[in-house]
Amino acid sequence: MNKKLLMLFLLPLAAATPSHAAECDDYAKELATMRQSDQAVRMAQHQTGDTTMPRRTKNAFEAVDKANTARLKVLVNQCGWPAASRHGRAAGLTAFMLVQHSPDRDFQRQMLELLKQAVKAGEAEGLTLAYLTDRLAMADGRPQVYGTQFKQELVNCKRVLAPLDGSREVVDARRREIGEMPTLDEYEELTNARLVLPPECRATK
Repeated sequence: MNKKLLMLFLLPLAAATPSHAAECDDYAKELATMRQSDQAVRMAQHQTGDTTMPRRTKNAFEAVDKANTARLKVLVNQCGWPAASRHGRAAGLTAFMLVQHSPDRDFQRQMLELLKQAVKAGEAEGLTLAYLTDRLAMADGRPQVYGTQFKQELVNCKRVLAPLDGSREVVDARRREIGEMPTLDEYEELTNARLVLPPECRATK
């Protein structure tokens, strides 16, 4: 990553400039508003039960995600990553969710660097760092570091983890370092317990 570009995003982490102080005071409220628009379009699809995502729904997703990304870029540039001590834990979790849904991979990578700094400073959840790290690894065709992502297809009617960077023991050790993460075995078990099986799988039960 270009060092000058990285510094541009890291500098606001420490403090917002005075001219943007008022806007930064409303950071959490703005994030909550963006969360509402993000979830509204996704809930609408969930309620229809249509997993094929018709063009109209896809367009709605893209419009919301692009708009939220554009606004988040401005807020992060002015105010830094939303520190838990100032904006609350929920603000950081919402920012993470919006970054996850962003169509801009370069922006996601820039936010990963900010998130690393925030986690190190105790201002963000380690779990969010694990998920974003793995999301980007998968997008780049690399094995995942923390084992948070599953393959798209079912294997013997079960969700199976996507390829890991290292053995399960090594990945479990990384998860312990993050904290508040179950072991891979527990994670798979919990995920499959909540899985809504397709008809062909239910017929074999």
